[in-house]
Amino acid sequence: MVPKGLYEWDDESNSEKFAEFAVPSTEELKSMELWCHRHPIILKAGRITIQDPIGMSDEDKDAYLAAQAEADPTCDKYRALNEDGSIMGLESAWITKIVGDQQPYN
Repeated sequence: MVPKGLYEWDDESNSEKFAEFAVPSTEELKSMELWCHRHPIILKAGRITIQDPIGMSDEDKDAYLAAQAEADPTCDKYRALNEDGSIMGLESAWITKIVGDQQPYN
């Protein structure tokens, strides 16, 4: 997980790069909206993308890929933590906690 806005996707080089980023305050970092996933989710098949089937016609291939995407949808790479669902009856899959000395900055 990384603070939202730290990275951005560069379409030209098809890679991730650092974005212009101002470090938020400690209080702001407690918010789930400010944190995001850096890596894509792992699908039920154990991969991060749906694999193209081999030996199918284009029409059958499109139908297969659509069915797979519906059964096991992917998510945006930089989705916020608050967009994750609940788990095992808990309100959220994530919690935030500040640990250590909290010294004011002058």
